Amino acid sequence: MKVAKNIAYDDDRRRYYVTFHYGNGVKSTKTFTTKADAVRALKQFEADKANEEVVEPTRDSLGEWMRYWLENISKPNVRATTYHGYKNLVERHLIPSLGGKPLQKVTAADIREYYKKKLSGPKALSQNSLRKHHDVLNQIFQAAVLEDKLRKNPMRIVSAPKKETIQYTIYTAEELHDLFEKVKGNRLEIVVKLAGYYGLRREEICGLMWQDIDFERNLFEIRRSMTMAGGQLLIDEPKTKSSYRKEAMNDDVRELLLKLRDRQEENKRMLKDDYMDTGFILCWEDGKPYRPNYISELFTKFLKDNGLKKIRLHDLRHSFASIANDLGVPMFNISKALGHGSTAVTSGIYTHMFDDSHKETIDRVTEAIQQFKKTGKAT
Repeated sequence: MKVAKNIAYDDDRRRYYVTFHYGNGVKSTKTFTTKADAVRALKQFEADKANEEVVEPTRDSLGEWMRYWLENISKPNVRATTYHGYKNLVERHLIPSLGGKPLQKVTAADIREYYKKKLSGPKALSQNSLRKHHDVLNQIFQAAVLEDKLRKNPMRIVSAPKKETIQYTIYTAEELHDLFEKVKGNRLEIVVKLAGYYGLRREEICGLMWQDIDFERNLFEIRRSMTMAGGQLLIDEPKTKSSYRKEAMNDDVRELLLKLRDRQEENKRMLKDDYMDTGFILCWEDGKPYRPNYISELFTKFLKDNGLKKIRLHDLRHSFASIANDLGVPMFNISKALGHGSTAVTSGIYTHMFDDSHKETIDRVTEAIQQFKKTGKAT
């Protein structure tokens, strides 16, 4: 029985039915126990519709929208490695836990419950790892809002997981010198020295090609990175514009590169058509490039076999930053050498490491004050 425009009453069920018209023939119906609730809901809907705050109902699940977002919104606009990282996160974590829920019914409480589960149990994630999930979820829901799939982004009231300070294990200059001595003649020598002398990322080292080396001017350029995704080698642009940079070759690295080039030329002559001339500096005897994961595994084994302190290959980059800071190198210069976009990025990563740089200043001020107290003069 119709009781008002777009409101009907069912005598048997004692429920009020409200029909919401979105336009283009799209409509939905909801039930209410009282007429007052039905009228209030209809008025609110009409007001929201007038303010263009109404979205058409969709039967899409969150999982369906996530896959649409991956292929049609994310993939065309991010680096290949970034896309594969997003896809791995979505398929392994987000869809299994949240994907079955209707897109338009996912709440902030659902997200918080997801975070709670991911931070507990034997396979618990760290707060920093979960922050990546938070950032991706925010992108996914915000895209749904922009494409009129959602009225509001539920992430707007979900707090990001607290960022944890990472304590890096690094080598001192003395320890790095010891490593350099022991790695001489090993296939890892050029890897270790590029990471230790220049703070290069593993992906940047693997991406180096002979065309990037200028022996006449003693320079090499960082132009690309190599990563693994889904068992496939991916060649990509550096992470940021600042990651494109030129570095001056020291004598040690220059000599190593010349030896490597001669060795590769000899392999080409010996293997002839069986040689895969990829142009990469790091490669096997047949020219096939190393996998980035392989050199990390090789580095870990080398440290163990030689009784050296256990660190990750990437920690040589952190060691470079720490040694430069200890030597009083300005933050701006460290940031440029590392290929960071700004000193804010560098200080954000190494705050805990660089805090000691203030100790000398504090000690000198303290000494001056105490000296003044004794002599009446500041030193």
